[in-house]
Amino acid sequence: MEQLTPAPTALPTQVTPVIPTATSTATLTPTATTVPLVSGVCSPLANITLEDLRYITSNPFILKYPFREGVGDFKNHPAIDLGFYHTSTIPHYTGDPLNTDDGYPIQALLPGKVVALTDDRFPYGNMLMIETPVETLAPELLAQIQLPDPLTEEDIQQHSPCDQSLPKLTWDDNHRSIYALYAHMKDSPTLKVGDTVTCGQIIGAIGATGNSSENIEHLHLEIRVGPSDAQFGTIAYSSNTDIATDQERYNYCTWALSEEFYPIDPALFWSSASSQQ
Repeated sequence: MEQLTPAPTALPTQVTPVIPTATSTATLTPTATTVPLVSGVCSPLANITLEDLRYITSNPFILKYPFREGVGDFKNHPAIDLGFYHTSTIPHYTGDPLNTDDGYPIQALLPGKVVALTDDRFPYGNMLMIETPVETLAPELLAQIQLPDPLTEEDIQQHSPCDQSLPKLTWDDNHRSIYALYAHMKDSPTLKVGDTVTCGQIIGAIGATGNSSENIEHLHLEIRVGPSDAQFGTIAYSSNTDIATDQERYNYCTWALSEEFYPIDPALFWSSASSQQ
């Protein structure tokens, strides 16, 4: 699949020439450039509208606090699984017939920066994570997604199951970001950590890598809010030390179970279909 990575666009800055005189020198003050706030989101699947995502949600968001991984009725699913065998499942769909079993294109829900990726590691398989600072979101979008208040450090320490003897991840506690994780992708990510991503940009394709239920192709979309600039490194989990290292399991635990990064229902982002593309 051809990766569409648009070249960064330079923001114009007005510069006024300075004409020196014999009696004085002038110092320029740079002109501030206003960057528009993000007021809408893009569908995470190409050619599928935000309004139609509810028809292809195969596994909804489930969260119990304090959240843990479990079985049966106690199992959390802090994400949404999106997939379909055929577009006939979508009422009033009028485009060409589509399905998700052949590398269906995944798009970025929000603009941001790539901060983590995995190359076919359990449980996410091929995964890409994109960070979007909360301060870049417009007030109306923030009101729509209803960000939770941060938990206290005391609550986090009380509930966290992570091994505190391992090196902790670094982040910026003074700012908050939204992290969108796209998992079970068909191929290894071609984007790199630090790359800038635009809303609606193709970032991969649906697959069944990692712990994909019964190897059924779908997009596992997981969204959390937490401290900014988190350095996740490689995220992996397995009780088999030949598959995941202690540090990789700690990184996974910090992301998934520590409550530093609190899950948000992805459906909140399209509940009122505030779309850019």
